[in-house]
Amino acid sequence: MSTRTAAAVVAAAVVAATMLAVPPAAAQSANPPPTLVLAQQDAWAAPGGTFTMRLHTTGAVDGLRLAITVHDRVISRSAFDATITGDNPSFGPTLTFLQPALDAYPPDGFGLRTVTLDLHGLNLTRVGVYPVEVQLRNGSDVVSGFVTHLVVADTTSTALPLEVTWVWPLVAEPTFGVDGNANPAVVGEFATDGRLGRQAALIAADTDVPLTLAPSPETLESWSTLAQTDPIGLGTGVAALRTAVPRDQVLAGPYVPLDLPSMFSGGLAGVLPPELQRGTQALEGFFATHLDPSTAMPGPLNGDALDALRAASRSQLVVEDSALQPFNGKLPPTGPQLISRNPNDVNDAAAVLPTDDDLERFLQGDDPPALRAAHLLSLLAVIAGELPSVARGVAFANPPDWVPSDQFVQAVLAGLRGNPLLRPVTADTMFDDTPRATADEQAGEPPVVRTLAPVPIRKPPVTLGDYYQAAKDRDGIAALFGTADPRVERADRSMLTVLTSDWQGPAGRQVARGLLQAIGQSGRDFLSRIQVPLQSTVTLTSSRAQVPLTFRNDADRPVRIHVALQSTKLLFPEGADRDATLTPGKNLTLRIAVETRSSGSYPMVMTVTTAGGLPIQTSQVTVRSSFVSGVGVFLTVGALVFLALWWGWDIRRRRRARAANRRVPA
Repeated sequence: MSTRTAAAVVAAAVVAATMLAVPPAAAQSANPPPTLVLAQQDAWAAPGGTFTMRLHTTGAVDGLRLAITVHDRVISRSAFDATITGDNPSFGPTLTFLQPALDAYPPDGFGLRTVTLDLHGLNLTRVGVYPVEVQLRNGSDVVSGFVTHLVVADTTSTALPLEVTWVWPLVAEPTFGVDGNANPAVVGEFATDGRLGRQAALIAADTDVPLTLAPSPETLESWSTLAQTDPIGLGTGVAALRTAVPRDQVLAGPYVPLDLPSMFSGGLAGVLPPELQRGTQALEGFFATHLDPSTAMPGPLNGDALDALRAASRSQLVVEDSALQPFNGKLPPTGPQLISRNPNDVNDAAAVLPTDDDLERFLQGDDPPALRAAHLLSLLAVIAGELPSVARGVAFANPPDWVPSDQFVQAVLAGLRGNPLLRPVTADTMFDDTPRATADEQAGEPPVVRTLAPVPIRKPPVTLGDYYQAAKDRDGIAALFGTADPRVERADRSMLTVLTSDWQGPAGRQVARGLLQAIGQSGRDFLSRIQVPLQSTVTLTSSRAQVPLTFRNDADRPVRIHVALQSTKLLFPEGADRDATLTPGKNLTLRIAVETRSSGSYPMVMTVTTAGGLPIQTSQVTVRSSFVSGVGVFLTVGALVFLALWWGWDIRRRRRARAANRRVPA
C-alpha cells in the first residue's frame, strides 16, 4: 500500500467514526430520509488507473441504486464553478453513466461503502478534471447526492506543478484582562479540543507538507505562560506547535494584529516599531530559534502603512487579494507580484503574495469536509492545467477564527502529498522559486504591479493622548519599582496589546482603555500608602523661618519623592524643589526655608510626585506671618506721632474757641 493510500485509509477511518454519530433529531425520527455523503476520495488518479471513493449512507437505502455520471473535463475556473454552483449546476457532455445497485457496495465496519472506478474501462485516459455526479436514486427519482471531481494526472508529464502555499493564522483575542486574569473563552481555545489546540495538533501531525504559520506573538506567549500551570490541558498544544519549526515557516508579525491605516490616522505610527520588535522577540522565545522577519502578513494596508513596513525591512508581504485593486487580465495573476503606490514605478515596489479567496471558500461551509477538500484540490488542479508549462503558484489562508475539521485538513494534506500537479511550499519558497506574475503569465513580459484598494479608516481602540499618558505612567512605575517588577511587565504587555484590531468595537475600546488606566492605577494604589501633609497652617514670627513638612512611608519599600513648592507671596531662599527618600515605616520631616516681606496669610501649594513623575498628592499649606519689618515699624510710629500731634493741636484749638465764646457779653 502506498503512503498516499495508507493516509487515505486512516482518514477514512476517522471520517467514519465521526459520521456514524447520529444527531439527536435524526435518532428520534422513525424513518429518516436516505442520505449519501462523500467520506473520502483519491485526490488524483493516473490515466488508465483506478479512482476510489468512500461513501457514507444513512436512512432507508435498501433497494436504491447508485448513479454515477462522469462529464467531460473542465478547463477553467468559471467552468469548474458552474459544476458546483446553485441547484442547477452546468456540465459538459456526459462521458459515462453507471447505475449499479447500492447493495453491490456493502458497508465495511466503519459504515463506509468503497466504490472503485476503472478509468481504462471508462476510457478516461486524458489528463484533466472531470465532474462526477454521485446520486442515490429510487427509480428515476434522485433522493440524495453530490458533485465531486475526478482528477487525472500523468506522473510522467513534464508539466510544471503548481506551487501551493497554505497559510495558518494562529490568532486569539488578547488573553489577559484588566484584572490580570486570563479570559476563559481564550483559554478554551488553547485546550486540546479548542480551536487553536486542534490546529496545533494537526500541524504537529503533518510531518512532510510544508505550511506557513502566521501566529500572533501575544497568543503564543500567553499560551506558553498558561501552559506552565496546566502542562497537559494547555501544554500539549504548545509542545505540538514547537515541533513545526524544522519544516514549516513562521511569519514574524507585530505583537498583536494591527489595523495600520487606522492606527496611523490616529497619530499612532510611532507604535509600529516596538510592536514589530516585541513580536519577533516573543516568537523567537517561543520557538527557541531565530526568525527572518522580512516576510510578513500585515493585515489592512494603505500607502503610509506600506512605506512604514518597507522601512522596517518587511519586504515580502502576504495579503488578502481583496486588499489589492482588481486585476483585469485573461487569467488571475498567480504567484508573487509587485505592489506599489505608483503602478508605473517598479523601483518603488515591494513583493506581495495575495491569497486566493476562490480557494478559501472551501475552508469552511455547509458541505461535508471531505467534499470541500475534494473541491479545493480539484480547483487547484484546474489552475495547474491552465498553463502547465509556466511556473506558477497560489496561496490561501485559513480564516482568523477558523474552527478546523480534522477530516478536511487530513484530506487536503493527503491530496498535496506526492501530487504530480501540485507542490506544497512555504511563502518564502514561493517568493524565491516562483517568477513574478506577468499580465498574460508569459515569460519575458513585465511583472504585474498591483496597487492597494481603498480601506476603511476606523477609530483606533485608544486615543493618542490616552496612549502616551499610559506610556508616561509606565515610565513612572518603572522608575519606582524597576523594570523587572511584575507591574511593569504587565504595563509593557498592556501597551503592546491595546491597539489590537480585535478591539476596534465599543466593547473592545472599553477593555483597551481599562488596561491603560490600570497602568497608572497600579502606581496610585502603591503610592496611596505615602502620607503627605494636607491642609495646614504655619505661623511665622520673623521674616525668615523654616516650614516643617512631615511625610510618612507605610509602603514596603523606599520611595524617592520630589516636592515642588509654589507661592505668589513667599520666597524660597534655598529653592522651591526638594528630593528625598522615604524609608519604609518611618516619618521624614523636610524643613523648607521661606521668607516673607510683610505680615498676612499666604497660600503655599505643594506638589509631591515620585522621582519618575508619578503624582502622589497636591496640597496647600497656609503660611501666616505676624512679622512687621523695620520700615513698617518706622511708618507706624511716625503715623502715631503725627496723629498724637494732630490730636493735641486740635484739642487746644477747640479749647481756645470755647474760652473766646464765654467772654462775649450777652
